[in-house]
Amino acid sequence: MSTDQIILYAVLAALVALWAVRTLRRRTIPRRNVQQVQGLLSERTPTVLLDVRTDAERSSSAIKGSHHIPLHRLRSRISELEKYRKREIVCFCQNGSRSLTAAAVLRRLGFTASSMDGGMVEWNSARER
Repeated sequence: MSTDQIILYAVLAALVALWAVRTLRRRTIPRRNVQQVQGLLSERTPTVLLDVRTDAERSSSAIKGSHHIPLHRLRSRISELEKYRKREIVCFCQNGSRSLTAAAVLRRLGFTASSMDGGMVEWNSARER
């Protein structure tokens, strides 16, 4: 086996390992559907909704009472969430993908966090039904 082949296989193995870790991390993030989130809010449980969409997305629609920290600013603004450390933080975005990343970041920092499946698309669709 040549040196080039060994390097290629090592790079491929690293990429597969990285993919596996990311996949497993996403699977371990608790996910809540819209009905579960609405239930938590109606029960007045100590749940915090965190909107991680961009400012432009937020300006078009928002969930009343939710907090807004765009995903790309989450790490630099984490201190704003310290007062909610003992509460569940349900992250949401437009369709549910960025909220998984936000929840993973929060969980690594010791918060109790989950992601709302379907994001605002599902939230708005449930309101229309």
